[in-house]
Amino acid sequence: MADTKLTALTDENTDPQPADILYIVDDPAGTPNPEKITGATLRDAFEDGGGLELVAISATNLTAGTIPAARIGADTIDAITEIASALKSGADSTLITGTAGTSGDLSAWNADGDLVDGPTPPSGDIVGTTDSQALTNKTIDTASNTITVVEADISDLAHTTDAGDLASGTLPADRLGADSIDTITEIAAALKSGSDGTLVTGTAGTSGDLVLWDANGDAVDGPTPPSGDIVGTTDTQTLTAKSLGDFLELLEQSADPASPAEGAMRIWRSNGTSALGLSDGDVGIMSTAGGVTRGGILFRFTSGDVVS
Repeated sequence: MADTKLTALTDENTDPQPADILYIVDDPAGTPNPEKITGATLRDAFEDGGGLELVAISATNLTAGTIPAARIGADTIDAITEIASALKSGADSTLITGTAGTSGDLSAWNADGDLVDGPTPPSGDIVGTTDSQALTNKTIDTASNTITVVEADISDLAHTTDAGDLASGTLPADRLGADSIDTITEIAAALKSGSDGTLVTGTAGTSGDLVLWDANGDAVDGPTPPSGDIVGTTDTQTLTAKSLGDFLELLEQSADPASPAEGAMRIWRSNGTSALGLSDGDVGIMSTAGGVTRGGILFRFTSGDVVS
């Protein structure tokens, strides 16, 4: 293959060795001169910094080994040094390193100023000391927390409707503002009643029973109310299913009664003023049926007879 151009060669060396001889042109931009060079000499020239700078390195090129220091320019080294200096922090003034954190957890600075795995964040928003936020599902231990009422008006405070929230323990007096104590005092004064002038207390009543005031003005358990309406002394009411255990007493009337309604009757004791001829002491009767009202004497006082 003598006198063959380099570009005309067909054989390709796929396993170059340090002892292989390569054809090069020295100083092609100045005074070109064809020369030979071994692979080892070419390799050493690049490792010593005598050759051209590397253009680019991909991540796959750095899976093993290291880049020779001569292949890293001065500017590159300065940049790395400045970045490393800026990342120094903490008590030990070493590079911030940190540990592998748990997915979803927060990060925290350790005593040396390095990033380490932090706590798991809570559900919902993180609570700030001055943010306006609504808290739910929280239990506040009054033994280890100080609760200060800062609202000017106690009505601004959100209230609880669950009696179980105060099932045990007491709220310290210094946790109540002056306005709150004044309000409670006024309510207590308004609830005082009865001869003893103490708070209305009462006893636990039976469900459905009436409530009575006792001698001290306190509410106590009363009687069980009857079925139906309570009967009044002057109300016009119809009584059903009643038995008189002793006797029926009729009071003297100064006039005959008005005609009863359809299907009803009336009995009365007259004082002698009567359009039906009743004398003083007589007992009269009046009944309405079929739209017609009839009346007469049931008992005549003067003779003591029952009129038949």
